[in-house]
Amino acid sequence: MAPFPQAAIFEARTGRRTVYVTLVDDVHYEGITAADVTALAPAAHDLGYLADAQTFASPDLPLLGIDIDPEQERVAAFRVPAHAVSAIETTEEVGNMFFAEYRVYEWQPGDLVVAPRGTAVWQVYRDLQ
Repeated sequence: MAPFPQAAIFEARTGRRTVYVTLVDDVHYEGITAADVTALAPAAHDLGYLADAQTFASPDLPLLGIDIDPEQERVAAFRVPAHAVSAIETTEEVGNMFFAEYRVYEWQPGDLVVAPRGTAVWQVYRDLQ
């Protein structure tokens, strides 16, 4: 399978953060697996999210979260609600939670995790109120 098209990589600025996204909307990649994504992903990326047939079969749009960081021990791919991707990316970046910790998280409809209760980040947000 050919590498992802580099022209499809773009920057999405969300507030103070820049997110690099590779949008792959090509029937050539239909049926792609987590292993394929890991092999084809650009080296500079840590995490990937795959919208596959299972994603579109559910109203919650559970993306397949894929650990593609070549410098860390990878965890097996797992389902992530689409609305939670931003929270995962943010907490991963600041080191509040790591991607592997979300593997056992019991998502509830509409959950948006900023920081789990009892963490240092949670306490800072609590003190702001």
